[in-house]
Amino acid sequence: MAVNVEISMCDRLRRNPLFRVCRPFLVLMRVGGAFYVPVHAILADEPNVDDEDQQSLQCSLEKASAQRTRQRWRPRSKMEKFELASKGYCLFSLFCVLVYTGRFVFGLAYMLPDQFSTFNSGQDLARLLSKIAIAVWFLNVIVVQLIFLRACWDKSKFYNLFIKWEEWRYISRNSKCTAFAERFLPRRNVVTALAVILLIPQLLSVWLPVLYNGPGMGSLRSMHFEGFSPDNAAVVAVVVIGHFFASFVYIVPVFLLALIGLAIESEFLRLDLDLFLNLTKEGRMEPGMIECFRQRHGKLCDFLELADEVFSLFCLITIGAGVFEIFSLVFVVCALRTDGERGVAMTFVQIFWFFLYVLQPWVVLWTGMRVNEAAHRPLSQLYRVDQSKLPQQETLQLHCFIGRLTGSRLGFTAWRMFTIDATSLLSLLGLYVTYQLLLFQVQIDLTPDSPILQFASGTSRNNLNVSL
Repeated sequence: MAVNVEISMCDRLRRNPLFRVCRPFLVLMRVGGAFYVPVHAILADEPNVDDEDQQSLQCSLEKASAQRTRQRWRPRSKMEKFELASKGYCLFSLFCVLVYTGRFVFGLAYMLPDQFSTFNSGQDLARLLSKIAIAVWFLNVIVVQLIFLRACWDKSKFYNLFIKWEEWRYISRNSKCTAFAERFLPRRNVVTALAVILLIPQLLSVWLPVLYNGPGMGSLRSMHFEGFSPDNAAVVAVVVIGHFFASFVYIVPVFLLALIGLAIESEFLRLDLDLFLNLTKEGRMEPGMIECFRQRHGKLCDFLELADEVFSLFCLITIGAGVFEIFSLVFVVCALRTDGERGVAMTFVQIFWFFLYVLQPWVVLWTGMRVNEAAHRPLSQLYRVDQSKLPQQETLQLHCFIGRLTGSRLGFTAWRMFTIDATSLLSLLGLYVTYQLLLFQVQIDLTPDSPILQFASGTSRNNLNVSL
């Protein structure tokens, strides 16, 4: 029975088009310790031979209890053992990331007292803000890994996302339309290549200064060993291993979101194309086609809701952390532009990290905008339908379809706070500009000849004279 369960589960996943397309990203997420298939999902896929038996409820409950007893004592299959090992690997990855974060927190506690004792300029504010931005990055990585581990454990989320794809995706009536996996593989390959290309410099940006004490690496190396000796092998191991897992967790999920978003967009576009082909120039359609398209569009919206349950909190964390890290890095670079300790290596690392900070929220916004536009695209075709010759029932179906498209905002959300669409980019851009200008104003107020510092220094001198 265990072999049948394993074969059934493997076949369902291997034959699933979305799982096959996303397989390279799922492998990368397994390497980073952020994906596994729960064992209880494997057991739930066992075929129930008693489903068609018309027996009493008591007999069914007795057989179900006996079946659970047999499952409890049966030997584990290879698939179960592999997924249990994957689950243990994910927990080990989370532990390494937490230790890596603890090393940073210890260094932060070691550095902050000295920095606050001499805090009197914009450069000191920039150094403090850089530490806060790094802390936000660590928090981002930990929360994202917990989000995806929770989605993997809950069968109704990640695992169900692939299973429901085969049931809810749109099957085109157009004979010229190619299969999903065939037409989507080029996009998958481009997105995968981009993720792998970004992973390499992401790893080297930390590994190189930690493992190689060469010229120009002094400022980067000291940043990773604050509070510790550079010759401490345990710290080196923590940084190397922890950053390995953190890099995969930071880079891969956003591209997985983009890939799933593009897959959903392509299905909405196929539905819109079929709707256009079935609608004549006079605005007429065959009887029953409006309800058919409405139901298929509703299935795609249900799948979009399921995907949003997995990625909504991730979208909020990525957008919020990305915006904060962008204006923090811009302020740090402008405030420390005359710092002589910055070398060529630090400049290249800051350029790369700025690119990553911009790329992460941009991919989320770009994916959300494309899905939102594709989900509402049938609206323009429905307005062309001639309602004068439609039966009353089909007129109600048409109005219901239009009401769904106009009355609800379909797409990915930022933890249900707002739907990610074209207006989100403009709103976040205005938020960024506002806080960036406020931060530069704070820097101006902290210059040595600013009225605030002159007032503060004058007040301290008066207090000193009064005490004397």
